[in-house]
Amino acid sequence: MSWFDLVLAMPFVGIVWYESKQEAGRALLDSVATLGAAHFSIALAPLVGQATGLVEAPYPASPWVHIVLFSLLWALGLIGSRWVHQQTRWSVDALDPLVGVVLGMVMVVTAGHAIIQPMLSLAETPQGELPTFLARSVVADELCNFRSYAYLLDLLESYQRGGSFAQ
Repeated sequence: MSWFDLVLAMPFVGIVWYESKQEAGRALLDSVATLGAAHFSIALAPLVGQATGLVEAPYPASPWVHIVLFSLLWALGLIGSRWVHQQTRWSVDALDPLVGVVLGMVMVVTAGHAIIQPMLSLAETPQGELPTFLARSVVADELCNFRSYAYLLDLLESYQRGGSFAQ
């Protein structure tokens, strides 16, 4: 672990706490806005990079284009989700905090991946090495590679094939 893990954890905990205080409908709309921003920033970053002249045609988008595009789309999505929620006021009352925490985690993982992945590309040296604080960051590694998720899927898959959880 490194100090960078704490820097990442602070806004992540803040987002989950904020979403736990929202109604379920707002947390759901915020999660959809985050997923949409991540998807469309990946799809549109090469086009925006070429249109602005920041990237040559055969190359993929610059990490900066991706980060800025994700941030703009995320902000617009969250503004839109707030407006839609004000119109609908959808809630599941007793489950609002639990739903908010779960969907807040979805937002954290999605936004974390969308921001950390291009950040790592920017920080990488020409030899392909990362600075020490990023190389030792457990949270950044998890957000980029989803190792725990892959392990869980492998575990469930082996159980489904007749194995056991004790491996």
